Amino acid sequence: MKAKPGTKIGFLALAISVGMFVIWFIINARVGVPEDRTPFVAVWVFAVILGISAFVRGTRWYGGFAAVLGILIGVFLPFTIAVSKQGLAPGAIAVGDTLLIKFFRAHW
Repeated sequence: MKAKPGTKIGFLALAISVGMFVIWFIINARVGVPEDRTPFVAVWVFAVILGISAFVRGTRWYGGFAAVLGILIGVFLPFTIAVSKQGLAPGAIAVGDTLLIKFFRAHW
């Protein structure tokens, strides 16, 4: 049984979506979210386009499953980035600011 051309494209869409997902959360874990998130969104949109093209080219069920997962990840994460704009609150503490720390002795 020969694989249809869209099957490989579906798995490619899933691999790109998951790879960018992992990179995104590694960067978030290091609290290093970039100001310009355009490259991340562009790669996820590319994965969505690949996932859709997998169905256009024709795919087996497992390639279709991979394409759907690639599409879902590629749509969901840019949506969450767009909805949850992160920024600093006015008057937020910045690196290099002086902090006052007070220690109190417990009374028990």
